[in-house]
Amino acid sequence: MSQSKIKKALGLVKDRTSIGLAKVGMATITTDLEVAIVKATRHSSSPPDERHIREIITLTSYSRFHVGSAVSAIAKRIGKTRNWTVALKCLILVHRLLAEGDPSYEQEFTYATRRGTRLLNLSDFRDVSHSDSWDFSAFVRTYALYLDQRLESRMKARDDSLPPKPFRELGTDKVFARIQSLQHILERFLATRPTGYAKQSRLIIISLYPVVQESFAVYNEITEMMSILIDRFTNLEVPQCVNVYETFSRVGKRLDELDSYYDWSKSVGIARSFEYPVIERVTPRKLQIMDDFICDKSASFARRAQKIAEQETQSVLEIKALPAPGDDQEKKFAEEEEKIADEQAEVREETVLPEAPKMEKVPDLLDLTGDFTAEENGDRLALALFSGEASSAPAAPLAEAINSAADWELALVESTSNLAAKKAELGGGFDVLMLDGLYDGHLANAASGQAASAGSASSMVMIPPQPGLLALPAPPSGDGSSSGTGIGSISSDPFAASTMVAPPPYVQMSDMEKKQVFMVQEQQMWNQYAKDGMQGQLALTQLQYNPYSTPGLVPGSYMGVQPSLYGGYMQS
Repeated sequence: MSQSKIKKALGLVKDRTSIGLAKVGMATITTDLEVAIVKATRHSSSPPDERHIREIITLTSYSRFHVGSAVSAIAKRIGKTRNWTVALKCLILVHRLLAEGDPSYEQEFTYATRRGTRLLNLSDFRDVSHSDSWDFSAFVRTYALYLDQRLESRMKARDDSLPPKPFRELGTDKVFARIQSLQHILERFLATRPTGYAKQSRLIIISLYPVVQESFAVYNEITEMMSILIDRFTNLEVPQCVNVYETFSRVGKRLDELDSYYDWSKSVGIARSFEYPVIERVTPRKLQIMDDFICDKSASFARRAQKIAEQETQSVLEIKALPAPGDDQEKKFAEEEEKIADEQAEVREETVLPEAPKMEKVPDLLDLTGDFTAEENGDRLALALFSGEASSAPAAPLAEAINSAADWELALVESTSNLAAKKAELGGGFDVLMLDGLYDGHLANAASGQAASAGSASSMVMIPPQPGLLALPAPPSGDGSSSGTGIGSISSDPFAASTMVAPPPYVQMSDMEKKQVFMVQEQQMWNQYAKDGMQGQLALTQLQYNPYSTPGLVPGSYMGVQPSLYGGYMQS
């Protein structure tokens, strides 16, 4: 008996033993599943019996539990066998169940593979029963990888909860992801092409029929994705164009291999010739056109980016100097200034400000702009003040003289020079009683302890009155009422205009020196008061009215200079 016959006999014994073990116990659906799976995956070289495959699909179409039992039985069968025929029949059964069985088969096969069950991960499978089994074992491994990739792609599509859309409505990123997944499936399919002795195996050719049928749909979908990318190619960015170029390069190589695979499949009788699609290859000319377009677009983008960068740099770094003003520019500037002035005038017209109260013009009684000179009238003024002789000035009342004469001081002196020959007059005229009131007011102020000068900066130093000097009363107030005896016809201060002008610096310095002297005197008086024991108000009063009791203190003098009644100092 030959060795091949011995192997067949041993295979039949193993199958009968497996069927007998499955029938031990109570007859249940699970038992029927296990028996049907063993019969569908026998050691014979003939393809699986269609009856048993249909029986398995029927038994698992009503219960999820039965689906799990079938998956466990198939995984147990693959895990124990070392025969490529049994392993290939188990993969054929898995493929039929995924295509025609309950949808829950996808999840059950996925969970079994993730748990580490030896089902679709047959990367270490090898049949060592004879020397020429290497080609068959290689086909079993590649077929298992194809099923695993196909299952993973279908589970990923199911996990995406998005509603199905036409391919044309997908975004560019979705198109890239989909065509990449299709490339993986196409690569797994191309790897299932048998080699060596496997090309002549009838079982392998029969197992490739559903695989080739699925490759038609994969190719059509890839073609549609490529057409979408071509339509969008001119509107894509440079990186996306590069991605499209690389995708077309890889797909072009795979399409060349697919065309060769289909030629072999047609030669061995897998499917009918008219069922095969016409492969549209990616020619080098197409790739060159895409490459040229990418280069031109990249160069254009680089030039545009450089131009934008130069414009930004020029706008930031370069400062344009204003041109020299010419005739046109001067005219333009003048028009702009006139426009601004008109706008300001309109604003001022719209803004109504309250009217300021009108100030009465103060008469300038010291009108020195006339023809009066000291050389012409000096002698007459001196005689009027000191000689007491009659003046040649006309005898007119003082008020009329002030209102009419150009020099009011000359009129005042001339009027006072003839007091002895005048009688008291009423009605506003300047009389003797008024002049006596001037002197009486000064004496009353001196008797009350008020200083005739500008005032003391000290609260204690009292300057005694200086007899023999003429003191005029205080000027009338602004409302027209006189604060003392004076000229009743004058209604305002004649020196009001001069009060708005600051005094000269030497006058300010003189006043400061005077105030410093007063402060020194006050400090000395307080020291004397403290030295006497601070004997109450009486001692302080005596000290105020007897300032000569302080040794070395001369009131109102500082370094031989006495204060004048008119705010200055006189040399003693």
